[in-house]
Amino acid sequence: MRVVMDLGSNSTRLAAWQEGQPRANPSISVRLPGLDDFVSPGDADGWSRKEFQRYITFLNREFLLPSRLAVSAVAAALPGMPGLALRRSLLEAIEAVLGLEEVVVVPRCLAMAAGWQLRHQQSLGDLMVLNGLNREMEVAFLSACPGVTLTLEGLCAGDNRVIRDKAAQLGFLDAFGWNFDRLYLLGDVDAHTDLGQWLANLPQRVSVHHDHDPALAVTEGLRAQITPLLPGESLSMLYPFDFYLAYFDREGQPVSFHTLPFDTTNLELDCNARYRLASLSMADDPTSPAHPERINLQVFESERRSEPGPFILAEGEPVLKIECSPTDLPERMDLILDMGAALILPQLPSSTAEDGVIPEAFWQHYASGLARLSSSTILGADFTTNQTPSANSSAVTPLEGQIALILTRLHTLLEQWNRD
Repeated sequence: MRVVMDLGSNSTRLAAWQEGQPRANPSISVRLPGLDDFVSPGDADGWSRKEFQRYITFLNREFLLPSRLAVSAVAAALPGMPGLALRRSLLEAIEAVLGLEEVVVVPRCLAMAAGWQLRHQQSLGDLMVLNGLNREMEVAFLSACPGVTLTLEGLCAGDNRVIRDKAAQLGFLDAFGWNFDRLYLLGDVDAHTDLGQWLANLPQRVSVHHDHDPALAVTEGLRAQITPLLPGESLSMLYPFDFYLAYFDREGQPVSFHTLPFDTTNLELDCNARYRLASLSMADDPTSPAHPERINLQVFESERRSEPGPFILAEGEPVLKIECSPTDLPERMDLILDMGAALILPQLPSSTAEDGVIPEAFWQHYASGLARLSSSTILGADFTTNQTPSANSSAVTPLEGQIALILTRLHTLLEQWNRD
């Protein structure tokens, strides 16, 4: 049985399907109280692993166990843009309760957009998701490349000025006016309010949609992430966090502290991919001369501020901590950001073959594939089918798979160019 959870503060939607079961007929579909009902009053930790585990235990006891079906896969959505610590807490809670190590956890608005994309035969384009039902308006900015990827570019909450500033920063608003394709509204909007007047003044080319049950779109988008053969897009985001590396002395006092040079501002991070954050040399450890018998390094994650300011170590727990003898570590090691597992992992440096010059075979395959793509586009052939080889085909090498993915993305861009 495959389970999806749209986890929220006030309410949660839980749904589950057996293998091959139609989307419209789940084995379980229920709306229940949210996580805030399970947080102890005065608990400073908020949504900690303890609270998550208590909540997942409740879901398992009340809904999953009575079905008498084994849970084979889980996908969950969290509000906002959750960082590594929050996602890792949820992953550990699910592993402890359900025994599953590999679980998909994505931002709620990304899963929601994936659900909408499944309902449309054409690209959603650049879209805004606006929730005006709360005390202040909440807006998500996303872009879609059909059949390839959905990207969460930013979130904001506040009044019209805050939203316009964020939209201008992301290119959704320029000197000529609003610059996006679709607007999704969660709930009804009074035409006499400021929001209603803003909607009335939008350009006619902007397609406006009302969704009165966004949790349904979230569950559909999550289901596509864990169900084989469903045409789900890759989900990515412009990660709003920075990473800091700190070395500590024997007394636990920081002696060195700096930002890791990893550009999360402009790099789209796939929610299930791995990235190299940095390569470290133990010879650069500033504590080695003073205390050669011990190494204590820690990596912190901090949400990027709108205005520059110093990061304070007391703001959070480290997402990676290594404390050991220098002889226990290699001379050099890489720090790997695993988005799917919500971890930063130490790893031996990649081999020269992997990091070196691109092999000639790549360019040969790429040139022949690009020639076929150009010919198909000029002749107007139907090239809209998925050109990525099946991952289960033994005849397809990883190199050919990557080339096919690049060609598919190039074709999408060429189609957009030809239509414009």
